[in-house]
Amino acid sequence: MEAPQIRPQVQTIQEVIDQLGTIIDWAYHEKSTVAFFPCLYRRVTIQIAEGIKAGAFEDNPRMERLDVAFANRYFEAFSQYYVGLPTTHAWRIAFEAHDVSHPLIIQHLVLGINAHINLDLGIAAADMLPGEQIMALEQDFITINEILEKMTHEIQRDVNRLSPAFRILDGLAGEKDEYLAFFV
Repeated sequence: MEAPQIRPQVQTIQEVIDQLGTIIDWAYHEKSTVAFFPCLYRRVTIQIAEGIKAGAFEDNPRMERLDVAFANRYFEAFSQYYVGLPTTHAWRIAFEAHDVSHPLIIQHLVLGINAHINLDLGIAAADMLPGEQIMALEQDFITINEILEKMTHEIQRDVNRLSPAFRILDGLAGEKDEYLAFFV
């Protein structure tokens, strides 16, 4: 499958949103499950962009720069994988899952979230604010977590509509899955 033409480096949060849309459109056309993660990622990025416009963060211009640097790591991994170049192990596993197996929607999301949050976010944040400077992001990360928490039920509802298996599991879990997601 030929990948969409995307730029591995963008400059603004609007370009992040647009480029995620390009990936989603391509994946939809290709009937590829690779669309699941960027669909979620785009929704979150739109909420972060709205938070930046509303002045929700301690340093809104810094938050946009971090969001863009963070997204560029995903775009670079995506571009590298789909042109046959090596990428990080975490992203390779996430992308290969779309090619070789049929995991549940939630499994696709978790693979993308794992690679992006557990690898890319730390690198992007440390590159931007090395050493002890990284602590300046603490309140902004708390704000992002609050945004994510507000989105949880809406995202669950959408995944439940697409995945009968997840709907059953979510119903059995009650509110326990929210507890696990946010440690509340």
